[in-house]
Amino acid sequence: MTHPDEPFRRPSPTGAPHDDQAPTHERPASELPPPAEPMILDPEFHQSVWNPWEAPAGVVGSHADEGTANGATAVTPRVLLGARRVPGVAIVAVAVGIVVAIALAPLIPGLRHSPGWPPSLIVEDLTSTPEIAWRAEGGQRCDAPLDEDHAVMTAHQRVWSLDLRDGRTRWSVDVPSGDVRVTCLAGADMVAVSIVDRPDGTVKSIVLLDGSTGRRVTDVPGEDTAQVIPLGRNIGLVDTSNMLRAVRPGRLADPLWSLRLPGAGDHLSDIHVEPVDRDTVQLWYSSETSTGESGESFQPILSLKDGSAPAWSRNALTDIQFYERLSDVVLWHQDMEWGSHVSVLDLEGRELWSLENLTPTISGSRLYVTYPGSRDSEPGVHELREVDPRTGEPVNDDVFVGLFDYASAAPRGSIAVSLLGSLTILDENLRPQDTLQDVDYGGTYSGKDFLYTGGNMQQDSNARRTRLTAIDPVGSRIVWDFYIEPGQRIAQLGRHLVVLDDGGRTVQGLRSSSP
Repeated sequence: MTHPDEPFRRPSPTGAPHDDQAPTHERPASELPPPAEPMILDPEFHQSVWNPWEAPAGVVGSHADEGTANGATAVTPRVLLGARRVPGVAIVAVAVGIVVAIALAPLIPGLRHSPGWPPSLIVEDLTSTPEIAWRAEGGQRCDAPLDEDHAVMTAHQRVWSLDLRDGRTRWSVDVPSGDVRVTCLAGADMVAVSIVDRPDGTVKSIVLLDGSTGRRVTDVPGEDTAQVIPLGRNIGLVDTSNMLRAVRPGRLADPLWSLRLPGAGDHLSDIHVEPVDRDTVQLWYSSETSTGESGESFQPILSLKDGSAPAWSRNALTDIQFYERLSDVVLWHQDMEWGSHVSVLDLEGRELWSLENLTPTISGSRLYVTYPGSRDSEPGVHELREVDPRTGEPVNDDVFVGLFDYASAAPRGSIAVSLLGSLTILDENLRPQDTLQDVDYGGTYSGKDFLYTGGNMQQDSNARRTRLTAIDPVGSRIVWDFYIEPGQRIAQLGRHLVVLDDGGRTVQGLRSSSP
């Protein structure tokens, strides 16, 4: 059995189990997903698996090698033990808080993001009606992805990395008893695993794992560290007195800077980190009572360089607010009792112009604003215009006038406007194409070429089936519809769209049915 004082074991050089590791003991069938084809469940998943890229049973469409296992085609493993991925650059979407404004730009396939840039990704396009390519056990996921092709999950006293391309388990690690909290540190290519004592929520220990291999890198020193958060290339350690210390991954005892977080003296909820730009992040958290009830909320802004607040941030820490960076201006969103307010600030914090109950939409480097229609317009009619980010003035005479209640960025520089199940695609000059009817607009995902809508709301078993729809903005045509069953929902993990069953306990990967 795993020694209680050393729950995170390094692999043996041969990849064989440790001498003190228990022999196979099957998990009760009630804990496994229901049978389905194709099924990918690692038969040794209940033990520590230190051989990355093991071949699961029932892989569909894998690269074949000689020999078979359990009647399935064998897979040639891609050995990445100790390897480092090449950092890449991606300009991606910023999705923050309550309002989501999507700004799309090219993504370099297969490369990782530069640390400190938002981890949101455009999805990999499915060019034909998708089919289920693989099925694997799921669990609770990191708040942000470690990279675009892998999801780090935890369940059943286990932490593992799931390859979203084929459903294989990249690595898996046993953890001791207690609740497990996992944080992905993308900039450092690490995973922080916190073991939390169930009775009082006290963090017993925190271990850092290599994100590529699952190898134990180091323990977080000290007994008062309550949380670990990503801070670009560095790591943030938050202690029980709510002091945040930024450290380098290899020098945890040598802080670069420290900052007392607002809400000091209270127990803080899990801290969510949302990048605003390459150098700035916004923290989202709230104070909690001794019974676990939420109290005051906080959204401080800080520089990754020294922890200071940038010149453009506003000292309204307990308002529901968030920021979006667009070139040399910042959009400051506030949710007021009487409605919404957006201030457009320069980088010195001076207000350039503002919007009262008007909705801005960012698309690449462009800014659009939705205005009410004229007095003579029927109810629900709005006008959409592109405006200069620094002045708020229209940049040209292009305008779309129509019945819609929401506008969002879509692929290829287009804009999608929606109203009660209908969807209209506007080109970059705001010229409308054919309106698509009966479109489920419950969720939106953007690829390089297609827009995907619907299927993100999990319904009970008595509800009707919902669907995911792929829309080509060029010509405003539906490419395909993919139906999911009640109790399932579509989610984006990394750059992949997947189907989640039973509250996420099972993950099913999608692939195009034809090349």
